Amino acid sequence: MAYSFAFGAVNAMPVYGLHKTEWNFRKKMIKGSIAEILVQQIFLTHKYDVSRYGKDNTPKFNMPDYVIHHRLSKETYFVEVKFSTNGCFSEKDLGGFHFDDALIIVVSKQNIKCLSVRELKKGWQITPTCSNFLADRAEFELRKDVIEDFTEFAERFF
Repeated sequence: MAYSFAFGAVNAMPVYGLHKTEWNFRKKMIKGSIAEILVQQIFLTHKYDVSRYGKDNTPKFNMPDYVIHHRLSKETYFVEVKFSTNGCFSEKDLGGFHFDDALIIVVSKQNIKCLSVRELKKGWQITPTCSNFLADRAEFELRKDVIEDFTEFAERFF
């Protein structure tokens, strides 16, 4: 049976009694959960209050993962976190999620980027070469060095 630490390559044989498709689905869920925790910690580090909100935490579906509230400015934001292996995200990737006031934060091995749902609906996209970095979002006023530290962690883990 082929596997390696940190959810490495898996061949067509069952892994831990799971079919390859189910195993890959679970790996993707784990990476998504880790991406959510990274984003949560970024905002907690910057003195935001962060509340879990999404479909896993409320009976309503298609709700953002987090509601974040800045303690000083009193601004509140809805945030949906996505993990992307290729660093890409566009309107088609929203699926059934159409919470127009939300910001989509995409975590990949290389970067943490952000666009609003409205920007995605205008045709904007997150790509490996775009400059839509989370650290550059004016509404958050996040420190680039902190984001870089969390990005380095993502690089090591993913």
